[in-house]
Amino acid sequence: MRVDEALILGAGPHAFALTCRLLQESDKFVESKDASVPLQEMQVRIFDRHGAWFTQFKHHFDSLEIESMRSPVSFHLDLIDPEGLLNFAKETNRLDEIKDTGAFQQVKSRSKTRVQGLVRDRKIELSHHSKKLFEIPSSKLFLDFLDHLVEQYGLARVVEKQEVVRIQFCRESRIFCVFTANGETFHFRKLIYAGGVSHTPRVPEKFWDWYAHYPVFHSWDILQAGSEKSFNCSMFENQRVLIVGGGLTGAQISVLAKKRGAKEVTMVVQHHLKIKHFDFDEAWIAPSKSGGEMSLYKRMLSWKTSLNIRTNHRSASITPAIEKDMKMLGVKVLDHSTVSEISRPESTQELKIELKETKECLKANLVIFATGSDWSVRGNRLLFNLADEFDLPTNSGGIPVLNHDLSWGDLPIFLSSAYACLQVGPPALNLLGAVVISKKIVDGILLRSSEE
Repeated sequence: MRVDEALILGAGPHAFALTCRLLQESDKFVESKDASVPLQEMQVRIFDRHGAWFTQFKHHFDSLEIESMRSPVSFHLDLIDPEGLLNFAKETNRLDEIKDTGAFQQVKSRSKTRVQGLVRDRKIELSHHSKKLFEIPSSKLFLDFLDHLVEQYGLARVVEKQEVVRIQFCRESRIFCVFTANGETFHFRKLIYAGGVSHTPRVPEKFWDWYAHYPVFHSWDILQAGSEKSFNCSMFENQRVLIVGGGLTGAQISVLAKKRGAKEVTMVVQHHLKIKHFDFDEAWIAPSKSGGEMSLYKRMLSWKTSLNIRTNHRSASITPAIEKDMKMLGVKVLDHSTVSEISRPESTQELKIELKETKECLKANLVIFATGSDWSVRGNRLLFNLADEFDLPTNSGGIPVLNHDLSWGDLPIFLSSAYACLQVGPPALNLLGAVVISKKIVDGILLRSSEE
C-alpha cells in the first residue's frame, strides 16, 4: 500500500501559499525554482476537483465582473519575493493598474488604532514609501500575476483532478484514507484542508421554502460553478431586484445588476452599511515607531481572545469605491431592515417582500440573499464526520478550535481559511491570512517531522 506524506486538499490561494511555503524548505526548489521534483521527493500531493490552480477564485471575479482587488498590493502569494506583485507590474509596464485607495491618508491622520475591538495608543510612522503598501492592484493584474507564479515556479502540473468524497482516519496506523468520486482510495500521513468553507448559505429558516418556489437565489448561485440553482446575469434585465445583505458581495451584485439592465435595485441591510477600504483594520499594514514594520504574525489574535470572531466578522463592510458606484447607478439602500416574509400573490409575477422592523412591503421580480456561508464544520461533510467520530473541539458556533500550529485535536490534520479564524484572527479568509496560515502550518509540520 502506497502511503504519501501529505495531501493538500484544494487549489485556491490558501493551498497555493501552503505549497510555496513547503517548497521553500527544499534546497532543490531554491536552486531550480521547479516544484515538480521537490514535491515528489516530499511525497506531497495536491487534489482539487477542478484540477487546476485558482479555478473557483477566478470564477468569482469573472461572475461579478470585479475590476479591483480589495487586498493591497503588499498582500500577495509570492512568498519568495515580498515585492513580487509590484515587480511584476513594473516588468510588464502595468504600474497604472495599481491605484491609490485613500487609506494611506486615513491611517496617517490617526493617533489611535483599533484592532478587533481592542483600542490601544500607538504612534504611527508612515513614509512616502509606506503609501505603496495601501495601494490596490486591478483584478486582471493580480490574476495574471498568479498565472505568472504558477509558471515561474513550475506548479502548473502538480494539481491532480480528484474530488474527495470521504476521509477516514485510523488511530492505530495514524493514516488517513481518502476516497474520491471516481472510486480511488489514497493514503496519507498528514492532511492539510485548504478547500475553503462549506457552501452552506447562512440564511433564515424560511429561506429554503422561498428558494424552492420563487425566483429567490443565494449569491452562491452566481459565484459557484455548477450551483444547485442556475442563475444567468441576463435575468437582471428590466427587473426589480432586491438584494439581502450588506457586505461587499451584495454590493458587487447590486452594481452588476444595474450594469446588466435591472430597472431597480434595492439592498436590504440588517444594520447599517459600513464603509471600509479593507476587510481588516488598516493598522495591520502600518509600521510603528516602536517596532518598525509590525509583524503580521504577532498581530494575530489567539483563539482565547477571538471567541467573538464569529459575531464580529458578521459586521460586513463595502469599499468606498463600490459605494460610489452604487450611488452613481442609483442603488437604493434600506438599513436596519430584515426580511420576514416573501410571497407571490396570485395573478402576478412580482414577489411581495415584508420587512420585519417597519412592516413595509416591497415588490421585486428577483431576490438574492448575499448573506455569506456558514463557517461551522457542521455544513462540511468531510470535516464533520471526523469531528463527530473523534470528538474534535469546536466552539458553540461549530467553528474548529485549533492548536497553535492549526492542527485539530490530536489528529495530524491542519485547517486553513475561515476554519482557522479563531487562531489567526479576522484576516483568515483573505490573502494576508493565506500567508500567515501557511507559515503556521508548515512550521508545525516541520516540528512534528523532526520529532517523529
